[in-house]
Amino acid sequence: MVMVVSNTLWKRPLQHEVFSHIIAIRAFFSTVFFGVLFWYVYQFGYINHELHLIGSLHQSVKFWVATIFLIALSYGGLYYFLKAIHSGKTITVLAPLGGMAQIFSILTAVIFFNEELGLNRILSIVFFILSIIVYYRFSIEKEEIKWRSKTVRYLILSCFIWGTSYTLLVKSIRVIGPLSVGFLTELIVFLIASLQVLFTSKETLRLKRPVSSYFYFIVMALCIVIGMFFNNLSLTLLPVSMIVLVGLLIEVSYLFIGKWYLKERLHKNEWWSFILTTIALLFLVINF
Repeated sequence: MVMVVSNTLWKRPLQHEVFSHIIAIRAFFSTVFFGVLFWYVYQFGYINHELHLIGSLHQSVKFWVATIFLIALSYGGLYYFLKAIHSGKTITVLAPLGGMAQIFSILTAVIFFNEELGLNRILSIVFFILSIIVYYRFSIEKEEIKWRSKTVRYLILSCFIWGTSYTLLVKSIRVIGPLSVGFLTELIVFLIASLQVLFTSKETLRLKRPVSSYFYFIVMALCIVIGMFFNNLSLTLLPVSMIVLVGLLIEVSYLFIGKWYLKERLHKNEWWSFILTTIALLFLVINF
């Protein structure tokens, strides 16, 4: 749920600033928070006695290069996710497609880890494709189709990158620990965003801003730290079926925030797309 809150909070600053600027500021705070948590657990190792929050850090150069590459790749998922939020006029646009990363995770597991595809997973993929078609093809106004199609493209790119990279990162999470991967992820995100600001941004990063603005970024950073930590931890403790159900919870949360909190209006195609996505996620849990 905190990941949903964090992703929703992106909407406000995206209206006024460059993506890389926002990511750099948020990632600075989340790196600090993760760093403090990492240092505390590392110093008082009894905390990770059972959960293995920090695993074995003495790994080969090849292992670290592969881990850093996958984390750097996942940055693209964040970047296109923010472009989707910026191009989309509503938060509920994320609801029908919120579980799409699960499909790319499954396909990655089938290709790289020789997992069985299974009839339930095939049906899940079919329903996700139907969800996208219904969402895109049955929008009423041409202008609405235009911005929705752009948002869907960004979401597909984001889900593809996230679903693939995080599935391949499971090994790293289980070897060096969920806390280590979380800290390394935010550090790399901060470095990449800072390089973007330095070399590609035409605007200067504004550091002199109201205190309330920094409070906003701190809340976002806390949400991402809590969400990423428990997400990584779940990959080491929970079966895949439970993680899929968490994806369904995220999907429902976007719908709830958009519909009942932000008072956004959903069209029939969005409701049908949401239903099809829900069925697709449930197929991932059922084995037959």
